[in-house]
Amino acid sequence: MKWLTEWGKRLLRPSLVRRLVVLQILLLVLVWIAVLLTAFVERRFGRSALDDTVKFDTVIAVADDLARQAGNASGSFQSLDRLLGNESSDERVTDWPFRMSVCLENTVIYISHDTPEVLCTLPVGPVTLLNENDRSWRVRVRQSPRSKVRVAFAQRTDLASLNPNLASVSILVAPLLVALPWVVLPAWISIRRALRPLRRVIDEIGTRGPGKLAPLSYSPPHRELIGLVESVNQLMYELSESTTREQAFVADAAHELRTPLAALRVNAEALLLRTPAPKDRELLDGILRSVVRASRLANQLLAMMRSDIAAGLPTRHIAVNLGTLSRRRGRILSGLAAARHIVIQVESAEGVMVHGDVEGLASLIDNLLDNAIKYSPDQAVVTLRVYATDEQATLIVIDHGPGIPPHLRERVFARFFRAPDQDCQGGGLGLAIVKSVVDQHRGTITLSDTPGVGLTATVTLPLTRDT
Repeated sequence: MKWLTEWGKRLLRPSLVRRLVVLQILLLVLVWIAVLLTAFVERRFGRSALDDTVKFDTVIAVADDLARQAGNASGSFQSLDRLLGNESSDERVTDWPFRMSVCLENTVIYISHDTPEVLCTLPVGPVTLLNENDRSWRVRVRQSPRSKVRVAFAQRTDLASLNPNLASVSILVAPLLVALPWVVLPAWISIRRALRPLRRVIDEIGTRGPGKLAPLSYSPPHRELIGLVESVNQLMYELSESTTREQAFVADAAHELRTPLAALRVNAEALLLRTPAPKDRELLDGILRSVVRASRLANQLLAMMRSDIAAGLPTRHIAVNLGTLSRRRGRILSGLAAARHIVIQVESAEGVMVHGDVEGLASLIDNLLDNAIKYSPDQAVVTLRVYATDEQATLIVIDHGPGIPPHLRERVFARFFRAPDQDCQGGGLGLAIVKSVVDQHRGTITLSDTPGVGLTATVTLPLTRDT
């Protein structure tokens, strides 16, 4: 039932192909209706057998010759009626092109099957309308100039008077119903083939991400798509220019901020050592913490910009011993952890080699360890494990912090997003930088809870056998 529901949703979803097919079918139906209306109007108001003087003259000439032979006239007139296409040998067929009646004075010599008997009593001259037995007739009566013979032609004016191939409802509806399936499928195929260049443009746009702002490689020759592709390429160019300017500004600002922040930190630490008053020391300690936080944010911004720039440039990856790099970064950050009596425990296997950028991988490890230290309580243990499984290198960081709710574990990789109800302050860039580095190295990162411990961040990277 689930697949049926999905199929129904897909069928009800607006579709340009379905819209074009429906419009083609509606156009076909309108053409059919126009043909029917044209036939009906032509039959009711257009030129017909009533205006055919040749037929009138022929019937009058024969009637003049046969008027005095009333006994044999009926059969002759019946043959003439069939010759003119008015009667059929099948008496069940009543929708002939027109009927006729021949009278001598007030005596009916011949009358077509299923025809009103009062035709010859109508006045001679123009077309007369006659209603009899819920049927409408157009009647024209002419009289022979040589005798008292009158000839009347009558024609039905309702729908039943149309040609048998058009008058029968079943004959009208059946071809349309039979033709529809054979029209829909070719129309659908032809429209899909016609829209193939548009789908190619859509597919190429769909593969683009925030870091892929190059012009579209496909340049369709179709007039309708040239403007679309040119507009998309112009938008890509403007976005690329804007992104480049923003990256350059943020990188320059972050780089320029590092020097004054470092000087401010040194001066604050010096003042803190020379100030004996507890309240002044408390204020200086707050300034120092703010400076440290601002310095970390500046470093993260600079790392993020470098990561973005590297993502758009061909980077030469080299063989990196992930275990050795992890132990080295653990020792560097052990001083930060020792300030809160936190121990960084590194468990690394030998020979875990990956192809990658050393600075990027170092930034990945630093940000994971920094988050683990920041969110773990004092005197806790932060574990860093590196090992190889199958064709993958795995790096795991385990902390003793509050963790991240499952519904936020995808959002925390967005820039400047921080999970609510967090006591620790931060810029929301650490995991964004980690995710960027992981993507550049064609790896994956997942966040999970460790029962009784805290958050576990697991990074997998393609393993290389190079030594």
